Amino acid sequence: MSKVFISNEEITKEWMERYGGYDENETKIELKQLNIKSIPEGLCYAYSNQLTYLNVSGNNLTTIPESIGKLSNLIILAFFQNKISTVPESICELSSLTRLSLNTNKIKVLPDRIGDLGSLKDFCL
Repeated sequence: MSKVFISNEEITKEWMERYGGYDENETKIELKQLNIKSIPEGLCYAYSNQLTYLNVSGNNLTTIPESIGKLSNLIILAFFQNKISTVPESICELSSLTRLSLNTNKIKVLPDRIGDLGSLKDFCL
């Protein structure tokens, strides 16, 4: 994998292991209950083609990065139990998404195109 820097740290196997979510095939990332305040844009670019599962629940996130739409093979996305108030329009680009968990946040408005997620089977708000 090419090196991508996040807050002066490379996204490497060691970085992901330290934050609790490295999968050898780099298709699954879990960063649950780590008191994370933001998801760096670089994470979405680094795993844009292979990531199928992203769970960042139980943190202190206030935003979802706009680059989330780059995760083109994402099937499951869990952002529940955070402090998110808005959802970026780019989330509507996730055409493979079957499960989206945004419950227990502060979201009041969803993107207009959220209904375009044709593969979505389970949506928790």
